[in-house]
Order: sequence, then C-alpha cells, then structure tokens
Amino acid sequence: MTEIRRIYITGGPGSGKSTLATKISETTGFPVFEIDWLLWTDPETGERVSKEERKQVTSDIAEKPTWIVDGINVGWAQKIWSDADLVIFMNISLKQTL
Repeated sequence: MTEIRRIYITGGPGSGKSTLATKISETTGFPVFEIDWLLWTDPETGERVSKEERKQVTSDIAEKPTWIVDGINVGWAQKIWSDADLVIFMNISLKQTL
C-alpha cells in the first residue's frame, strides 16, 4: 500500500475543505496550501495572478514531499491533481453548506 503524503481536497464553496485540511494537518504535520487564494494578486481590485505564475506556484507545491492542498480550481491545478496520493471530494448538500 502506498503511503499517503500528498492530499488534495476539493468541493464546492463552504463544503469544509479548509476545515478538513486543517484537521488533517494537525494530525500529520503536513503543510496546508489554499490554492483558491493563488488566483488573485489583489482580491479587492480583482487583479489576477498570471497563468504562468499560477502554474509555477502549483508546480512548486506539487514537488514538496508532503502537502495538503485545498481548493476548487481544477483547470490550472492539474499538477496537484496528478501528483496527489489521495483526492478527497467534499460532496456536501446545499442544506448542509448553508
């Protein structure tokens, strides 16, 4: 059995991705990266990080020996998806989310 050292947690907004990532990190000591925040240089003005920079940052994270990544962004996080030992999809109902 493969040792789980890289975990990607995804799901809808408010589904508990960050909470779960924090809980797993507390148990494992693995660093947590919230990739949703990698999209913006300034969320207030809507200024976005370039595609090249996002790709570089996600590649840098993926190369680390251990990590927990949480976020929704599938299109530019392919390196995270492909390098994860475990992908958790938070399938939470709208009622639970609210």
